[in-house]
Amino acid sequence: MDNKALERRLNREIAARKAAEKILEDKSLELFEANEKLQELNNSLETQVEQRSLALLESEKRYKLLVESAHDLIYITNGSGYITYVNSVIEKDFGFDPKDILNTHFSAYINQEQREEIVKLYVDQVNQKTFSSYMEVPSSKSNGELVWIGQNVQFSYNDDNSLKEVIVIGRNITEKKIEEQQLISTQLQLLSLIENMHEGVLFVSNKREILLINSYFMKFFNINENVEDLKGKKLDEIRGLVLSHFTNPEKELNHVLENSLDKQIGNEIRLKGNRFIKYDYIPILSNQKLLGTLWQFTDITEEKLLDLQIRNSEEKYRGLIENMELGLMEVNNDGVITKVYDWFCKMTGYSPNELIGKNAEDLL
Repeated sequence: MDNKALERRLNREIAARKAAEKILEDKSLELFEANEKLQELNNSLETQVEQRSLALLESEKRYKLLVESAHDLIYITNGSGYITYVNSVIEKDFGFDPKDILNTHFSAYINQEQREEIVKLYVDQVNQKTFSSYMEVPSSKSNGELVWIGQNVQFSYNDDNSLKEVIVIGRNITEKKIEEQQLISTQLQLLSLIENMHEGVLFVSNKREILLINSYFMKFFNINENVEDLKGKKLDEIRGLVLSHFTNPEKELNHVLENSLDKQIGNEIRLKGNRFIKYDYIPILSNQKLLGTLWQFTDITEEKLLDLQIRNSEEKYRGLIENMELGLMEVNNDGVITKVYDWFCKMTGYSPNELIGKNAEDLL
């Protein structure tokens, strides 16, 4: 190989080496710049993570402060029902130390009589994958005093649908429950009183639906159905049976049949079969709007027949006295004339108006 060929070869190798070095230098610069950008990005991410961590911590502090200052009882249970957190309301309103509540099962604070039933209801809700529910739970304070808690419950689940945790917000509703129980007791007493009355009672809504009817009403109008079966039905279902006892129902009850707003008290009607009733019709109003009507029927047949017998007897004896041609008059305990018979007027020359109301001893 001559010198020129060797020189050309060396020059090519030198050029190739320089080209490789240039490539390596460029790649090294790119790698350096990429590394710098990566470092900047990493620093930025670290800053963001730190800021978000601080924000999360601050948010947790705010929420914890909010939960602790809440007036409602708030507690959390794990998937097995054991309490993992409870706010300070448990101590203020119920007398329990929060440390003693942690890691205890929520069912321990339900009254024993209802415990099994309520736990079953919650288990059923979890099995149905319910996300929220409301239930009124009987519990007790640390001193044994009964307390009712209205619980709003939020269920959360794991990816495998198993129960993760439960968040409960409970409010003391004891006064409300006591009022409800008193109202129920009063209603039952009222219903019992109405049912045992010797008067027919019927209460109808503004839609003419039967809301209340007692057994006496059914018996009086010969309606052979169960009282409970009629509740909620239309008045028209028994209207014909009731009106069949009236001699002229459209005339006698026209104002009530048309949902009149006028109250009727003590109206007397003679029914078929020589029976008599006295009825009250009371519209229930709100801002002159009819909400319903209350009917009350009283059987006054014996009273009316007795009154009729008395009047017949009076007429009979009055006729006998008149035919005896005796001068008779009646006075009260004070001697005041209350009644004068015709023959007395003929014998004395006084008219009835001149005698009635005067003192007999002074006048005669």
